Amino acid sequence: EIYDVGGQRSERKKWLPLFDEVTAIIFVAALSEYDQKLQEDPRMNRMMEAIGLFKTVITQESFLKTPILLFLNKKDLFEDKLSSSKIQDQIEFKDYSGDSYEEGTEYFEQKFVDCFDTPREDWEERIFVHSTEATDTQNVEFVWDACKNIIMEQMFSDFL
Repeated sequence: EIYDVGGQRSERKKWLPLFDEVTAIIFVAALSEYDQKLQEDPRMNRMMEAIGLFKTVITQESFLKTPILLFLNKKDLFEDKLSSSKIQDQIEFKDYSGDSYEEGTEYFEQKFVDCFDTPREDWEERIFVHSTEATDTQNVEFVWDACKNIIMEQMFSDFL
């Protein structure tokens, strides 16, 4: 079973405590939203909100051993807008010093990875990061196949 719990702030308190024996977490964050604000809070950067929510999820007691599939989505839109909207021009990301799509993607991946507050060996084998483009069917197919394999491996390793 897959549940899409959405990300609206008002809904989080309802769903976060309900998940106990989760096989895997699929977390989707839009790379292209680094320069956008939330509809419900025009002062809050969307990427910062996603990173904060990610940290909230991964630090829940019931998810401390759960595999995490992080999809950095909308990579095509991200790449297109980099020439007209610099990452470092956003106050939240003024520490960014890169200049390419690859560097930008690595930067945001690191922002998510930095959310773990336990030693690296506690989490590095359970997080899987994929840059995705939902309109690219081959990319989506490849990523879903990889996800299924990761989930199956995790399920089998739990029994051994």
